[in-house]
Amino acid sequence: MSNNLKNWQIKNKIPAEISDSFPKVNNVILQLFYNRGLTDKKQIDDFLNPDFEKQLFDPFLFKDMEQALKRLFIAVEKRERVLVYGDYDADGVCSTGILYAALKGLGLEVETYIPFRETEGYGLNTKIVQQIIDQKFSLVFTVD
Repeated sequence: MSNNLKNWQIKNKIPAEISDSFPKVNNVILQLFYNRGLTDKKQIDDFLNPDFEKQLFDPFLFKDMEQALKRLFIAVEKRERVLVYGDYDADGVCSTGILYAALKGLGLEVETYIPFRETEGYGLNTKIVQQIIDQKFSLVFTVD
């Protein structure tokens, strides 16, 4: 019989000098910060109130980003039908909604699809791809 037991690894408790430095912050929140390596005021402030202009990575570091944007601009110019294929978990639903709103803001005709976990599983499959083709979507974004 296979052993399916999990080996839990408990993080160290936050040191008193850190929790004492932030008396107005709940210790559970401080423990979460500590677990992620955030141990001083600047790190915590940067996490809670990021400066997006200075702290985000350049999206053009993604492979083929320029090519992807060119394709998107063609879709906008030709008023193509676009599908955002999402996922049923929390980040998948959120990313689907965010991209849907952004694409609608560009004037595109956009639809979304989130698969049903119980019957469709995870990710694209042959049946769904055929439906996308049959419904004449010319551009598909997958997000999660």
